[in-house]
Amino acid sequence: EPFLGRVDRLELTLVEGRYEGDTFFPEWRPLVGPVFEKTAETPRDGFRFVTYRRVAQGA
Repeated sequence: EPFLGRVDRLELTLVEGRYEGDTFFPEWRPLVGPVFEKTAETPRDGFRFVTYRRVAQGA
């Protein structure tokens, strides 16, 4: 969570399905809120690439 104040862009690979494991990225949707907007999405078979960019201050 603390990293969001330092980045201007998020590049996510969203994998479909649920998998067992012991390491996960934190739930990011509530963290981006109005601070970031989705600027690109590329679907693939079983996953998708999504880009979010920080909204300019005062926009």
